[in-house]
This record gives sequence, C-alpha cells and structure tokens, in this order.
Amino acid sequence: MNFLQNKKYQIYIFIFTLILIIWIFGRNLNPFDVIFFTGHDETQAARVAEFTYNLEQGQIPPRIAPHFSYGLGYPIFNYYAPFPYWVVSGLDFIGFDIVAALEIGYILAMIIGFTGMYFLLRSYFSFYAALVGAIAYLSSPYIAVDIFVRGNLGEMWAFALLPLTLYFLKINSKKIFVITFLTTAALFTSHNILSPISLAIVVLYILVNKSKLLNFSVIGVALLLDAYFLIPAITELGFVQAASLAVETKFTDHFLCLSQLWSSPWGFAGSAQGCSADGMSFMIGKLQILTAISGILFLVYRYYKKQLKDVKTPLFFLILMFGSVFMTTSLSQFLWEWLKPITALFQFPWRFLIITVFGMAFFIAYLIDNLPKDWRDYVGILFFIVMLAMSQKFFYGQSISLSEFKIKYLSENYIKNTVAYKIAEYLPKSADYKTWRSIENTDQKLEIDGPVISLENQDVLILQDTPLQKIVMAKTKNPLIANIHYAPYWKITINQEEFIPTRFDSLGRPIIPVSNETYDGVVIKYEQTDMESIANWITFFTFIGAISSLLFIYKLSWKIVTVKKI
Repeated sequence: MNFLQNKKYQIYIFIFTLILIIWIFGRNLNPFDVIFFTGHDETQAARVAEFTYNLEQGQIPPRIAPHFSYGLGYPIFNYYAPFPYWVVSGLDFIGFDIVAALEIGYILAMIIGFTGMYFLLRSYFSFYAALVGAIAYLSSPYIAVDIFVRGNLGEMWAFALLPLTLYFLKINSKKIFVITFLTTAALFTSHNILSPISLAIVVLYILVNKSKLLNFSVIGVALLLDAYFLIPAITELGFVQAASLAVETKFTDHFLCLSQLWSSPWGFAGSAQGCSADGMSFMIGKLQILTAISGILFLVYRYYKKQLKDVKTPLFFLILMFGSVFMTTSLSQFLWEWLKPITALFQFPWRFLIITVFGMAFFIAYLIDNLPKDWRDYVGILFFIVMLAMSQKFFYGQSISLSEFKIKYLSENYIKNTVAYKIAEYLPKSADYKTWRSIENTDQKLEIDGPVISLENQDVLILQDTPLQKIVMAKTKNPLIANIHYAPYWKITINQEEFIPTRFDSLGRPIIPVSNETYDGVVIKYEQTDMESIANWITFFTFIGAISSLLFIYKLSWKIVTVKKI
C-alpha cells in the first residue's frame, strides 16, 4: 500500500497539519508575546473585561457592561451574540490575560474551523481532498482580513462553527444528539448577522440530507437552549437605539465588484463606496477561485454524462457559493431593498464572503477527489503546499506593544469614556442620542462622582455605590438624578416601594423625587427583567432535560450491552 494512503500515516499528517497551520497562520497570535495588533473593532478587549466582570459578580448570563458610557451602564451583551465571549472571557476568568485570551480565542476559531471543514469534507471525499479543501477554507485572504484587519471575533467563530455543525448534522444520531445541538446552539449565538444566515443554511442542509426529523429537533432544542439570549434580544430591542441607527449605514455604499474578489489592494483601512476607494481587501484567493471553478466545471461535465450519484449536496454548496457572491454585488440591490429593514441590520454586503469561501472549499475538494488515483494524492499535497505559501503573507496585523494596547484599549478612561461611542447603537432609548454624542471627544466628558446627583449633596448619604447597586438616604428640596442610563432592568425603590420613573434628563438618567422633611431610602439595583428571567429558565430546563435524556440513553445502552453479555 502506498504510504500516503496508509491511515496511520494520515493521522500523523493531519496532526502535523494542525501544528503547521498554528505556526503559519497563528504566528502573529502568540499569547506569550508582548506584541498584539489593532483592528477595526478595537472594543473587543474592553467587552471581554466587562463580560468577565459580570461573571465575577455572579451576573449570569451577562447582559450589561456597567462601566461603559461614563459608568451609566450599557446593555451590549443583551444584544451582542455571546458565545465568543463565553470562550474568551472564560479564559480570562480562569487566569489568562485578556489579550492572551483574545489571541487564544482567534487560534481556537482557526483550529475548529479547519478541523470542522476537514471532517465535513472527509464525509464526502478522500483524505487529501478533504485536507486541501479545509486548508483552502482557512487560508483565504478574507479570513486574514476578518482577524487582522477587522478584528471580528464573532465572525471568526461563525466561520469556525458552521462546518462543524453541518458535519454533526450529517452524522447525527441519538448518541451524539447532545453534542450536535450544543454545537448548533453555539453557532446560532456566534454572530448577530451570520447566525441568522447560518440558521437558513442549516435548514437547507437538513433538507438535502437524511435524518430530517432528528435534525430539525436539533434546531428546536438549540433555539430553546439559546433562549436566554434570543428572546430578550428580540423582545427588548426597543430598549435601545439599534434599529434606528442601523439604517444610517447605507449598504449600497458597500457593494463589491467581482474583480475585487480576484484582486484588491491590501490595507488596514475601511470599506468605502465604489470599487477602488476601499482601504481593505476583499480577495478570497486566486488559487481558491481557479480550483473551485475547475471543480464546478468538472461537476457539470459529470452531470452531463449522468455520472453523478448525489445531485442535492453539490447543488447545496453551489447555491451557497454563487448566492453569497450575488449578495455582495449591486445586482442584488433589489433584494436588499425588498427585505428592508432586516437587511439594514446587515450593514455590509461583503459579510457574505465567509459563505462564499465555505462553498468554494467543497468544490476544491471535489476537484482533487476526482483526479486520477495514481497522482491524486501528490497533486493534493502540492496544492496544500502552494496554498500555504501563497496565503501566509496575509496573516499579520498592525503591530502594537502589549503595554501600549492596554493603555489605549483597557484603561479606565477608555472603558468609561470612549468605548460606548464605538458601539453607539446600544445606547438606551431613554437618552437623547444627539446630546450623548455631543460630549464625545470634548471637555464635557462626564466625571461621575457618586450614585446620584443632587443640588444639596449635604442631605444625601451614600450607603452603597457599586456599578450594579446604589443605595442612598436623601432629604432634598430638589429631586435626585440617578447616574444610570435607565431601562426596565434597573429597579428603583423609594422606602422599599417600587418607583418607575417617567422623567429623565438628556442622558436618560431618571429623575427621582424625594422628601425634603425626612430621609428617604433610595435603592437603584440592576436586575434582569421578567422576560430575561423567563428566557433564562427556558435555557436552564432545556439543558437539564437534554443532559437527562443523554444519561438515560447511555444507561439504556449499557443495560442492553450487559444483558447481551450475560
């Protein structure tokens, strides 16, 4: 037997490949280095810090960043897909430095994305074909853009979990049902935009595969498991200004020209109107494009010759590949306009390129798999080496020292005064957006001192002042102004009686009347809303039910095995 086809050697080759991709594509993500990189989304580290703070305070699941926006509280985690933060903040929580945790998070996403794509393709093709397809998926220049230019942790985890989810759905059974729905649930909470797209992809994939009933039940259980995030994110979207601000981004300014997928200048700036003004690249890989198109042409040839046994699976990947390319160009503008305001939330049509890269990987593997057997493995290894060599040059970012990064993006000043403006869509509706925005980058920045503001501070006794709870005793002629951006998750009581404010200042801070004769006890406490609590319980009971079912299945299987032995 040719040693290249020896399964023992193939295991060694796969392990060696994993080590190689970590070294080549992750060399600028060394968690033990003193150098990091800056990306478009500079807020990632601050978000991780706030997510970890919630974990430390027992606020599970985290929903609010209490230190953001001058310490007035910012409900970002109620609306921002949480799974990547469970991973990275979990690493931070157990002792890793925040920056190191971020780097490990990106590396894990690359490893899982490569491994998941390999196993998915391996379920259709030979070893080297699957390996080349997985490398093509990871090594696309657009993946380097997502990490080192955009710094988009969420999109990278959608990239990682999509092929792994489809693989588990393909081989799903009662024995692996739990891991299948856990992976699917993670995918559905990986990224605000790509997760809904992934749901549609998962449904379509189930329709072209077996075990439809079992796999549709996976979707149902996964959505129930994600209820803690999905239900409040949808029902409480009216608490913040996301819907009104999202439409201000003109998606028509960010359509691509097909030529940009082949070649566009490498840079670290942003997306701009037209095909030549962009400061970032949208290349998906010349070799990937040529190989994928060759694979499609060969597929068409085999279909014409009536040699295809399975038409549904190639058609599925064909629809994903060309459909996603279509959605990035102005040809699809009519569809974007028709689906408003949903498409307005997508903001950038080129987000679909991850799906394009995913679809291409299948046809690359398909081509390699259908080469003559005598030299298929050697060609696969050659493609493997060339793709690594051509793509490795893109996996780097704009370097910054670790100390400088922490001063810029993890300092108290940045977290309190700056970061919220980078994610302005989550400002609670109680605040006037223009007023709030007007104090950005000015000397008017708020210096919050104490839990409340009163014109007669001598009559206000501060008993507790933490980011999540404030207690004062007050006796003033003028009402108090509570230092929070009000939304229904803030519970206010006066002398142990609930107070629902109706008056606010321009920053959404509630105005609280108190007595000027006797001291009133005012408690301002962050608590999850009734809807959030219901969603939490749905998630909890779904998880308990799933684990109980798993234990029952294994217990039953053990009894059957024992009886057979006897």
